Amino acid sequence: MPIFQVPAINQSICAGWSQEDVNKFQKLPFYLAKTQVDLMEEYSIWSKFTGSIKWKPNMGTTMRGVRKTPSPNLRQFAFPNPITGTPKVDVVALRDTSVDEVVYSHHFESQMMNFLPDFQDFMNTNVEDTRTDIQKKITRFNDVFIRGKVFHRSPYVWIPNRTTDLQGEGVQAPYSADGNDAGTTGKTTAWIQARIAELGQPGNLSMDTLSRLLPFMSTSIGAPVFQGSNKPGNSGGLTGKYCLVCSDEAYSRFAFDPYLKANRAIDLNIVTAGFTGDIFGRITCKLEDKPIRIAADGTFPAPETIEMNPAQPNYGETVPSPLYTEINNAPYEVAFLVGARGYNSIDVGPPPSAFAGKGLPEGFGRMTWNGEIQITKNIQVPCIMEDGTVRYDTNKYGKYLQLISWLTLGCVAVQPRYIVPIIFKRIRGNGGTTGT
Repeated sequence: MPIFQVPAINQSICAGWSQEDVNKFQKLPFYLAKTQVDLMEEYSIWSKFTGSIKWKPNMGTTMRGVRKTPSPNLRQFAFPNPITGTPKVDVVALRDTSVDEVVYSHHFESQMMNFLPDFQDFMNTNVEDTRTDIQKKITRFNDVFIRGKVFHRSPYVWIPNRTTDLQGEGVQAPYSADGNDAGTTGKTTAWIQARIAELGQPGNLSMDTLSRLLPFMSTSIGAPVFQGSNKPGNSGGLTGKYCLVCSDEAYSRFAFDPYLKANRAIDLNIVTAGFTGDIFGRITCKLEDKPIRIAADGTFPAPETIEMNPAQPNYGETVPSPLYTEINNAPYEVAFLVGARGYNSIDVGPPPSAFAGKGLPEGFGRMTWNGEIQITKNIQVPCIMEDGTVRYDTNKYGKYLQLISWLTLGCVAVQPRYIVPIIFKRIRGNGGTTGT
């Protein structure tokens, strides 16, 4: 039996030669029935909340986003002079504010793929299936990239039922830098641990919490509602409302919310139909299948893993990770209350013309960096010499291929305060706190 290992992420592009294990695929001699498993479709969420801004050619690696900022309202009353006197004057000063953003780059690759699986195996579609899997991972990567920008660049974080100091629940947060894998920049692991310790009781995502967050959004930070849009579509249209991005677990909990049960309309069936409405007529919800979840030590566990127990019938299958799904392991979660016009995604456009064309000979030097998946045979393969030593040679016989994709992406803040992350205690159903 093969040994399945969780592949590493964030590898160097020169990490080494790795061939896909041909024994992972079912071969004709076993005459196994072909079964298909319906996987939950992975939808793009966060890119739908962003506008688009085009990267201009030859502008370098850093983009400066400039926006007009209106003059402030400085009075609650207006007391002009009588017409017989000298009029007072308001001097209106429009200003430019700017934010700099860089373009990022990431590679996606399959392992080296041998011709044998497509020659001998019953499920002879691993090249196409791998392409589909890479495309899903690219979509997910872009989505969590934007979400990570939003989380680390948000100048405020909402901590339900916090009473530590006069800031209350709307806590000022670090926002001058993005996060990193080590948790030492942006909203660091230590900072997140400190905020978790300040969660009050009950500290979960509730209508009571949202009733206080709403005026904070509309009044304290002046976040605009969405206009002219019917997205996102889970609980209703978005026009004239904010959007709450949360997990199915948190959304399902609203059916047991004390405020809802105490103030519901008599004909609102939340017993058998569940909660399916907007909140206060001002918030619509968008469900996220893999939300940000936080362990007690302030780290972020991986959402999925591979079943490693050979005794299990699904040995080798990708499954949800208990370190992520179970409340005892990851007791905290992040939702977002989203206002309009918070961020723009950067449309990088085509590569420089000298690198984007067909070249001479045809196809030579063509560079694609917009997430298109390509098949390449431009790889080195190991060859065993007569003396037993291994050297690397060109893939001149064409026995191997590799799927590759180069993604360039960027996200520039228009007004980062318009989106507020909510760090809260997870709870399931009618008050349960276990992960079962």
